[in-house]
Amino acid sequence: MDASSSNISDFDSVFSLGLKLYKMGQNNDAILALRRATELENSRGEAFVALGELYDKLGQTEKAILTYKKGIKAHPQFVDNYFDLAVLYGRQISTIRQNLMAYPIGYLAETQEKTHEYFLKAAYLNDAESKKILQKESITANTKEEIIFELIKIGNQRMDRKNFREARSIFSFVVQNRDDDQALKVLAICNLNIGQDYDEDMDYKKAYSWYTEAQVLMTRLYDKDNTREDYKDLLGIILLTIGNLFGSWDKHDKAIEYLEKSKSLIANKHELYKFLGQEYYFNEQLNQAKQYLSEYAMSNNRSLDELLEESKLLHYHKYLDKLNILAGNSGHSQKEIDFLNKAIQMYPNKQDAYYYLGICYRYMNEIQRALKVYNKALEVDLEGEYSSEIRREIMELKSL
Repeated sequence: MDASSSNISDFDSVFSLGLKLYKMGQNNDAILALRRATELENSRGEAFVALGELYDKLGQTEKAILTYKKGIKAHPQFVDNYFDLAVLYGRQISTIRQNLMAYPIGYLAETQEKTHEYFLKAAYLNDAESKKILQKESITANTKEEIIFELIKIGNQRMDRKNFREARSIFSFVVQNRDDDQALKVLAICNLNIGQDYDEDMDYKKAYSWYTEAQVLMTRLYDKDNTREDYKDLLGIILLTIGNLFGSWDKHDKAIEYLEKSKSLIANKHELYKFLGQEYYFNEQLNQAKQYLSEYAMSNNRSLDELLEESKLLHYHKYLDKLNILAGNSGHSQKEIDFLNKAIQMYPNKQDAYYYLGICYRYMNEIQRALKVYNKALEVDLEGEYSSEIRREIMELKSL
């Protein structure tokens, strides 16, 4: 028996066991077996269907939905996961109608929309029952072109609502099943916006992953037709966004690399020059920083000295932001102290960095260093924002 047939036998035996346990009512064991079947390298779509149906039967609706969606992702041409997911959403509609006030505004319409989406996808994959159900819903879509048209209508409505994750579900299906440059562009926009959500939450790795997907899609379109200004500009915006991400990530060499790449593509370069100037400043490349900041200054009636001071202050606050992240992740550490000392070198007359440095030393039980730093903070600004708190800290430390 070769390796391939051995793998198939493994799947068949695990899947059969899961179905047997399901029929016997041993639900927990059935779930374990069916989950194992979905995880095998050569899993088949029916394993996801069976597991989704079991979760649905047990009233675990969210797990059922997630399972069907995983099945769709793993086996995009297997129709039953689309159909069962549409049916599940359809059953929710009557429940929502019976208790409408318990759900957010628009939830009913969005659930109906999801039902139509997955019946349309099943219909595209030649499921006759789905077509009949859609006709009862007054959606006449007999040809693949008509089905795609209806799907894109739903996708565009979601784009208007800025529901980029759900819109992505539509446009990724379209791109998987036909050559459609406009859908590919919209898919890139969805990925870009999903990445920005992670970026705002400072989850830079996930943000970078979504941004990279957007970059790949738009590079494909731009390579296909580099005369399209919309392709050129969107690719430039994506590269600029990745550059800014690396800047937030304190990877200034990479930030500069991506920002420089975006320079030949992006239409409005004014803000780009400012970003480049700041990144070169953070990277201690002062001549390049001055060059780009001068370009920005001339077009915005600003002085170079003003922009350099602004970059310096921004850099200072980035150090303090790092401090908060480090304290939240790992407590007070030498790395945190190093950042604060750099911040103090930049602005020796600002009280806040001294205050935070004193806190670090206190929690590291270096009492004398903490007292020295706190006294310096009062020397810098006797009546500053943190002065009363610093005096309280000094009294407590002296009483130890």
